[in-house]
Parts: sequence; structure tokens; C-alpha cells
Amino acid sequence: MPAPNDRLPPSNGSQHGPKPGGSDNQSSMDEHKRGAILLLAGPPLVLGLLWVGSGVAKLLGLAQAEGWGTALRDSSSWVDLVLGLLLLGVASACFAATRRAQAEGAARAGPPAPAGSAAEAEDQKAPSLASYLFDKRGELTDLELKDAVMTKAIVDVHRHRTSKSIVAVPLFALHPIHVIDRESAIATTEQRARELAEHADELRAAGTLTVQLLAEHLPSVSMIKAVPVTLGSAEPEAYLAFEGNGRIAALQATFTPDDDLSLEVERYDVDEPEKVLRRLNRVRRLNGLTSLEPR
Repeated sequence: MPAPNDRLPPSNGSQHGPKPGGSDNQSSMDEHKRGAILLLAGPPLVLGLLWVGSGVAKLLGLAQAEGWGTALRDSSSWVDLVLGLLLLGVASACFAATRRAQAEGAARAGPPAPAGSAAEAEDQKAPSLASYLFDKRGELTDLELKDAVMTKAIVDVHRHRTSKSIVAVPLFALHPIHVIDRESAIATTEQRARELAEHADELRAAGTLTVQLLAEHLPSVSMIKAVPVTLGSAEPEAYLAFEGNGRIAALQATFTPDDDLSLEVERYDVDEPEKVLRRLNRVRRLNGLTSLEPR
């Protein structure tokens, strides 16, 4: 008479060892998990580096132009630094999760392979920030180029500034130096446009959006800042906005030139306008926009 265990198949692989291919399937799952975590780490890593770089560049530019007292009171620089550090923290957490996932996979894999084997070398290869950056160096260069050029151009505006003043500028005389192409910025701009539409009649009646009206309907840590597109004392017909491009996009999406709306912005006059405008126009070209030459 057969033993009881001979009548029924085992309920799982624990009695007769692991199923063929089970270890390979688990290893493949672990690889996919690590790959997914690294993929999630990419965007916050890149954006974090950009935000920190932007904050540092603004601080240094303002310090050189106006002194450290003014630079340290500039809230937009600190916002960039804090956001950048938070994003880098998220990226760091993703890399830590990748290392934990690798450790869990190694524990499930059982005893290590013989010393010096190729399998052991592959299992011991922990993903690192340096190796990830090296592997993604081409992508990072593509992502950072226009942002790095823009940061340098903005620093040049602060370095060459001779005066700044609050002036009323026609809405459609303001031209952004970059496009709104990141998902978060697009969502924020669309939300702002919806909120502006609710008060469109009130704002049209005002004629000029003063600093106070802008703060009420488009709150931000800084004013809209722009450089006049002119090389001399002639009244400019256009301005290149280097701060507040999202707010300008929301306003121009809500109103039309026929509304004849103006808004108060912070005008930056510079001592080398040709050079500053050339660099701001380079940022526009990198963003797929046409250059605005002084007339």
C-alpha cells in the first residue's frame, strides 16, 4: 500500500525543491524592480540639480551685483534651493530603495556564488549615483543644456543691471525666454488661466494689472521681470521676460491684444544690452522660439 504522501502531489515546491526556472523568474522580477526605481529616480535627480544650480547662480549673481545682504533676502533663490534639495532627497531615497531591493534579491538567491565568479561580481554590483549619471550622461546633457544656458543668461542680467524700476507694459509686448513644457508647469499655467477667466471682466475694467492686482490674482514669490529690447534710449516695443513666464502664459491665454491690457513689471536696464539680449535670445532659440532683435 503506498504511503499517504504518494497519493497526493505536493501542494508547493517546498517538499521537492524549487520549481525549475523559479530562481531565474525571481531574479528577473528583482531586475525589473530595480530598473523601475532607477527610472523613478531620474527626473527628481535632474530637476533637483537644476533647481540647486539655479538657486546658487541667482545668489551669486545678486551678491556680485547688489551685495550679500540683498542676495540673502531674495526669496526666489531660496525657493529654488529648497525645492532642489527636496528633489535630490527624493532621488536619494529611490537609490536607497534600489539597494534594499538588491539586498532582498541576494538574500532570496541563497548562498553566494564561488568567490571570483562572474555571477558574484554581477550580484555584488550595487547601483550608485555615479554609475547612474555616467550611464545617463547623454540624456542629462540633453535635459540640462537649455536650462544651464538660461541660468547663465539670468545671472548676466543681474550682473549687468544698472537700474530697475516698476513700469506698466502692454501684456502682448512681453515675450518669454522659455516655453512652458514641463507637466507640472503646464498644469499650473492652466489652473491660473481658469482662475483668471473667473475675474476676466474685472481685470479688463482695471486696464492695468498693478503689482497689487497681480499679487491678488497671480501670487508668486517674485515680480515679473523683463529686459527691454532696445540698445538706446528709444522706447522699447518689446520686452524679454526672464522671470514670471508661467504667469505671462496664463494671462496671454486668457486675454487677447484687443483687450488692451497692461501690467506692472520690474524693468531691468543693463549696461551691455547687446550682449545680454544676445544671450537671452539664445535661450529663446534653444526653446524653439524666434529671436527678438532691437529696432
